[in-house]
Amino acid sequence: MTAARLSIRMGLQIPNFTYPGVGAADLFERIAAIAVAAENNGFDSVFVMDHFYQLPMLGKPDQEMFEAYSLLTAIAARTSTVRLGAMVGGMTYRNPADRHRPRCDFRRPGDLGHRRRLVRTGA
Repeated sequence: MTAARLSIRMGLQIPNFTYPGVGAADLFERIAAIAVAAENNGFDSVFVMDHFYQLPMLGKPDQEMFEAYSLLTAIAARTSTVRLGAMVGGMTYRNPADRHRPRCDFRRPGDLGHRRRLVRTGA
């Protein structure tokens, strides 16, 4: 009998864009470094939140917040293998037709993140 090979895939969710001692000007570099570290350590995917304001259970509404798809495009420029996505993109935030045409069209060959985009839709 041959032993079955078990494969585990791990994803990293970045639910908070506030880090002690990191100002707004350095925030993207911190998040990019986290995404690169995840890729370098075997994570399969990286997800960011898709909200206009920080969730009350994670922080204050006036804390820094990135637009999810612009952030994912920038992360795609720094990574090469992790799959990228927004944790349940809210349908109430933008036109549903635009959900499949974000800032960087991940579907076209040659674009950043081609074949790495994960789409999640929710209320």
